[in-house]
Amino acid sequence: MSISPNFEDIKQAYERIKGDVKKTPIVESSLLNKWMDNRILFKAECLQTI
Repeated sequence: MSISPNFEDIKQAYERIKGDVKKTPIVESSLLNKWMDNRILFKAECLQTI
């Protein structure tokens, strides 16, 4: 059985990693939006450094 994290757990995790993570952009493809007839957004985590 697993226990879900609460808001305080999330805040503590953020404090531990905030200096090591890079803010990555959200990107959009107008062509894909047109094909899907909707707005599609991608979080570019592939730009995250290790």
